[in-house]
Amino acid sequence: LDRLYNYIYGDYEILRQEGVYEMIADRLVLATDIAEARGKKLGKKLGKKLGKKQGVKLGKKLGKKQGVKLGKERGKKLGKKQAKIEYALGMLRENIPVETIARITRLPTARILSLTTQSNPEQN
Repeated sequence: LDRLYNYIYGDYEILRQEGVYEMIADRLVLATDIAEARGKKLGKKLGKKLGKKQGVKLGKKLGKKQGVKLGKERGKKLGKKQAKIEYALGMLRENIPVETIARITRLPTARILSLTTQSNPEQN
């Protein structure tokens, strides 16, 4: 048993004296530093990729939401404007004065006058 122990651990003192263990320790520290640097680089690359992917996804979601909101607002404005024109046309058919129609609908007089041809197409 002593021979086996000496065979396995006998050169320990010689290797320690020659500085082999310090060289191995230095090599391990260097390898650890290299692995850490590679890990940081890879982590940064992965982080950018995932961040970009999440950013695009979030951007699309927000853009869609904003687009729907803007579309609704524009649709309401257009609908209100169209309704005013329809009311103005109806009042023109009833021979209500243009100034009264302008006051009620808040449409410009010039716009109401341009509708007079639409309200009485048989006059053309």
